[in-house]
Amino acid sequence: MIDLKGPLPWLLGSLAIAVIATNLTWYATRRLADRSSAGALPALSWLATSLFYLLPPVAAWRSGVLSPYWLGVAELDWVANLAAGALLAALIGGGLIFGWLVYRRSLPRDGAGSPRSRRTILTLRSLADAALLQWHWAFYRALAIGLLASGSADTQAAYWGVWLAMGAAAIEWALNPFARAELRLAGRREAALRQVALALATAALFVLTRNFYLGLALHLAVEFFVVGWFSLPATPASAETQPDRA
Repeated sequence: MIDLKGPLPWLLGSLAIAVIATNLTWYATRRLADRSSAGALPALSWLATSLFYLLPPVAAWRSGVLSPYWLGVAELDWVANLAAGALLAALIGGGLIFGWLVYRRSLPRDGAGSPRSRRTILTLRSLADAALLQWHWAFYRALAIGLLASGSADTQAAYWGVWLAMGAAAIEWALNPFARAELRLAGRREAALRQVALALATAALFVLTRNFYLGLALHLAVEFFVVGWFSLPATPASAETQPDRA
């Protein structure tokens, strides 16, 4: 019997909602492509996705299903966390930014980048998206660890739970038609692959430190420098906004 108050229904339910909603939105987008109402879909989809990332973890926490300990926001030993994870986070962040600069330098230069105002908007959105993604991944991690854990400090459950959660996030991403479409678009493809790299990097960082905030800081720093300082030159393909990002 499945415990309806346990983590498994929340994890499976979140996956089901994400897969059904993104595929229905994809279908609606194609049906409304030639209608005037289609212009509002990207903004509405972004808002719905943001609420989906933000609210279920809060609801699960309030209902007692989600442990703030396994979310990585409670009972933190900052001295030990920084000693174990700060250097690693800096190396990961520096490596990702350096790799991005090498890749960016290899591209043909076809003019100036985005105007300052547009770059500011894109940077703010990328930072918001990064925070929401980290919160969503932390939600899956806490559910998966709670599903496997036999005690409050089961390190084996924490290790395997983190990677089980990444597997669930990978399934959610693979079954999202918008995410798959991004891989065919210059500019969006690079952003999608960067999120995959950051998902794996912050998962490993969580295994080492059990600190949500270190992963969040790493993700925000990489997005700030890549999007805000070292963005790609604006082109119609790279500037295209997709209605969903999960």
